[in-house]
Amino acid sequence: MSTAITMLYQRIFPAVARYVAKRGGTMEEAKDVFHDALVVYHEKTQGEPWILTSSEEAYVFGVARHLWSKRYRENQHHAS
Repeated sequence: MSTAITMLYQRIFPAVARYVAKRGGTMEEAKDVFHDALVVYHEKTQGEPWILTSSEEAYVFGVARHLWSKRYRENQHHAS
């Protein structure tokens, strides 16, 4: 894992884990969502030139929040 990714993990994962836990998720689900968010971030930064309009932390957290909401809705649909 690169140093930049490690630093993002240390700074953002605890907040993502709290967010997911407060919304009924497990630590394993928080890890999955966070890793998916890091993949999205990595793909964005490696593609065409892209201007980040917020901090890296805010972007990754926002993606993780979106992914968790999507997963939660899908789980609710399957539970019905």
